[in-house]
Amino acid sequence: MQQDRFYKTPYIGQHGWTSIRGKDITDWTEIEDYLLEGYLRTAPKRLAKLIDSI
Repeated sequence: MQQDRFYKTPYIGQHGWTSIRGKDITDWTEIEDYLLEGYLRTAPKRLAKLIDSI
């Protein structure tokens, strides 16, 4: 994994947002994993449990 693919999002990066350069994305499963992980870290526990049960 290349570190230069990810960067702090302008204007809201100080709040923990990270962006990915998308022109060379070939592994969409990796992107799906990042999105799910980000959601589960911020979702209310009640909603996170619903994801775990799927």
